[in-house]
Amino acid sequence: MAAYLKIIMIKIANINIGQSSGIDTYENHLYRQFLELLSEYYRKYHEVSDYANLLSISSRKLTDLSKRCAGKGAKDNING
Repeated sequence: MAAYLKIIMIKIANINIGQSSGIDTYENHLYRQFLELLSEYYRKYHEVSDYANLLSISSRKLTDLSKRCAGKGAKDNING
């Protein structure tokens, strides 16, 4: 239980550092676009490739981007 709490605290700290820096990286911008598309098209599109095509990037890049920005893959976001 303590290990899980430590992991959660580290993830929260990383999020806070990213937000407090005020630097909007291209990856963060792209990830936010993915989330916006996901909220708009979640009933229509169910595959990573669909969203990758809308963003004009590869499915692999979208999955890697999602893992770096949120700690989970693009498919996990879509299924969630």
